[in-house]
Amino acid sequence: MAVSTARTARRTMPSGPAKLQRSMVRKPTTVSPAGSSPSTASHIGDGPAGFSRCFHRKNASWGSPGRHPSAADATAMAAGMSSSVPRRTVGVGRSTGERLSPRRSCRWGGVGLLPASVKLAAGAVDVVRRPVAGLVVLIYHRVGGHTGVRVDLPTPTFDEQMAGLAASGSVLPLGDAVSRLAGGEDLRGHVVVTFDDGTDDFVDEALPVLVGHGVPATLYVATAHVEERIGFPDDGRPATWSGLAECVATGLVTIGSHTHRHVLLDRLPVAAVGEDLDRSIDLIGERLGVTAEHFAYPKALRPTPAAEDEVRRRFVSAALAGTRANPAFTDVHRLARTPVQTTDGVRWFARKVAGGMAFEDDLRRLVNRRRYVGASS
Repeated sequence: MAVSTARTARRTMPSGPAKLQRSMVRKPTTVSPAGSSPSTASHIGDGPAGFSRCFHRKNASWGSPGRHPSAADATAMAAGMSSSVPRRTVGVGRSTGERLSPRRSCRWGGVGLLPASVKLAAGAVDVVRRPVAGLVVLIYHRVGGHTGVRVDLPTPTFDEQMAGLAASGSVLPLGDAVSRLAGGEDLRGHVVVTFDDGTDDFVDEALPVLVGHGVPATLYVATAHVEERIGFPDDGRPATWSGLAECVATGLVTIGSHTHRHVLLDRLPVAAVGEDLDRSIDLIGERLGVTAEHFAYPKALRPTPAAEDEVRRRFVSAALAGTRANPAFTDVHRLARTPVQTTDGVRWFARKVAGGMAFEDDLRRLVNRRRYVGASS
């Protein structure tokens, strides 16, 4: 079925690098301490050309104009960050999103001090350790800004990001990207948009934006939540099958599997892994009339070898995290993805699109090793 005109009416995005730059920096979000000066080259790597040019003049850099952090800067900041990660958080969300704890109440430009420091450290490491070039797969979770989790983007922010990607001409459907990547093609400068879970805001908030800008996306659905109306953490309401059918009908949305019960596959016996995956595949086929060819591991946690074999037998591709690009001949059953957060703003989102900020994921994995001890989903 078609998406209604009222829901798909979006702001027209002017084309061309100059107009794209003016549109994307209209409401800049910075994370730098007061008094720092704008950078003249805040982009890195070989990201989409139109996107790279958007971020040259806005958002403060490392202290002073033209100064890049040294290896010592990066090492010192990384050491300071790893020691300051709090042991407890308040209102922890799932996957990459979490509410801020009292220990993170200090602010720099509207961004928590700890998240801002992590991003500055990751940007410093990118200068010292240049990111690999390749396909960037973005992870989104929620759109609408209705909760306090960092992965719940305000709709205008998501709209601006999709407008920029659409104007750059860099977005590929996941299926196309996977086949080209497996065939050895260098997809640097290209981006894939993906979503996890299957909350109703994808239908209500994200879909009109995607349709308005003609951006294809893959939605990995945890099917038990949709089928049994099980809520997600942090007030996440599951989408309905009719809403997901509407998404598929646009021709822009591919439905993949995020397991049936959002289970962590490294915690299950092999037989249970197969049963869960098959139930997810069957429901997607029965309810939507499509085949789930792509898979994303819940919480981006690497599975056991036996569980990974079960995934490889059933899906064309599988995705983890990593916050890094995927070069030619990447194992498409171990795709690296890059989470997008409210704390990214314009500056760090541009770096992520360019394949950077891997150190942010390195720190997150260290935290998650403790955070998910004993968890099963």
